[in-house]
Amino acid sequence: MRAMSSTLLQVWLFLAVSAGLAGAAVPPPPVNQFIGIPDTTFANLIEADCRFCHNQSPPIEAVDPTYLPDRHHVLLGQPIAQPSAAPYVAPGQRFYDCFNCHSLGPDPQTGRFTFEVFRDCTLCHRQLQGQPTVHHARPEAQAGQCVICHGNLVDDMDSGHYIPTYQPSRITPWPSNKPDGGPRGEGNCNFCHNTVALPFFDPTPVIDPASGVLVFRSAETHHATGFVQDAAKCVWCHNITPGINDAFSIRTCQNCHSVASLHNIQYDDQGDGIVPGQENPGFGHIGANSDCVGCHGFGTQAMAAPAAGPVTPYLTAASSSVATAGHSALISLYGTAFVSSPFGRPDLTHPCQVELTDPNGVRVSLAPLEVQPQEVRFRLPADLAPGTYRMRVVKAGRVSNPLALVVRPAPQLSSATCESGLVTLRGTGLGGHFPDSQGVTGVTAEIREMPGRGRPGPPQNIQVEGEILAWNDREVRARFAACAETITLHSIFGSITAPLEADKNSNKGSGKKIHPNR
Repeated sequence: MRAMSSTLLQVWLFLAVSAGLAGAAVPPPPVNQFIGIPDTTFANLIEADCRFCHNQSPPIEAVDPTYLPDRHHVLLGQPIAQPSAAPYVAPGQRFYDCFNCHSLGPDPQTGRFTFEVFRDCTLCHRQLQGQPTVHHARPEAQAGQCVICHGNLVDDMDSGHYIPTYQPSRITPWPSNKPDGGPRGEGNCNFCHNTVALPFFDPTPVIDPASGVLVFRSAETHHATGFVQDAAKCVWCHNITPGINDAFSIRTCQNCHSVASLHNIQYDDQGDGIVPGQENPGFGHIGANSDCVGCHGFGTQAMAAPAAGPVTPYLTAASSSVATAGHSALISLYGTAFVSSPFGRPDLTHPCQVELTDPNGVRVSLAPLEVQPQEVRFRLPADLAPGTYRMRVVKAGRVSNPLALVVRPAPQLSSATCESGLVTLRGTGLGGHFPDSQGVTGVTAEIREMPGRGRPGPPQNIQVEGEILAWNDREVRARFAACAETITLHSIFGSITAPLEADKNSNKGSGKKIHPNR
């Protein structure tokens, strides 16, 4: 399965830029892999595969390289989630610190311990060989809460959504093997969600030439979700009631794929907005007549596309995935189905909103500044607290998949004092300290070095690093040989320089500059 990694790279790269492509009519099978999770398996991802989703590279600029580090660093001081993915959490430890993820390794040349930097998601988020993907091991997924990650392309289990109870008819879709389906398998889910130009009984995956995706059948993609390890969840997909024939099996599929969600999945292949029933075939469930036939059968008989509700929006990227608390920012979200016109009437177009969900689950709705078929622009408020947020587009109750936004704190100093070389810095957003981190965090003072033995010439300003005595998010204490005029704090969220003042709480003299040669 590791060999599939290079294919997955092609998948996510293609998905990231596909929102800007104008597609021709490409009939199934298989369905075009431009929205949602591709019809492939993800049980054995490697580092590069993870980054094509979690780096969220936008189509117009390089992603902020601090996105993933900041997403982890904002966890400092927060309660440790259970079960934790961090490799170095001590039993009973309640809050995250630097050494839950990072370690100190021995330097063979100096014999000292040095800060180890790693960039491998799988070191903490372990994927066991041959086991289901880590994503569906999350408690939300195990509880059948699908929308939190997939948006309304699917439905939550037991959400009360409509599932027909009437007797299946000739137009009722089957997952597969419909006895009176079309000559190519029309009327079955497998008509589109299947491998290219292969019989439906042949499970061999092949690469879809339109998207580069290694396409598997629905059986393989669903069995690789991670629920198959729990036999009690087989009934989520399989109707095992005695005496119930295959005609009713679609009703079990509708636990997650309802009539409402299926009819509102459509890809904007022309980039000019979606008009249900007037799109090219093969790009969704409500395009041309052939899409209707593909689900409902009757061979190639023409039929009118159903009137659709608000087409579900889908996000592929954001112009920025990192923001700083206290600062407003303009952000563009890219994707498809932001504009759709039911019955071809622009006056009935559903409005979009941007929804932010904070780390505690609190949601705030923001009115966009501009909505285009494949771009939504909005202004990020300046008063957001630090943390990782979910960004979604909501259109008439239909929510998109989320993208992550990291709001990092802005280091701020309220006071910077020095007494006999003991520097005390107080403020907010100071983060934590990595000992021996090769300058990642620390406190430096600019001093004026006077000429002396071994160094002739005029005085020079040099940077001296202090000995860290204590460090938390609100206070840092460091020791120097003497006091300087200015001090610079290097935190994981940025650097800040401030003038030093004498400690007003002390009666001792202070304020002397550092002269290391004296």
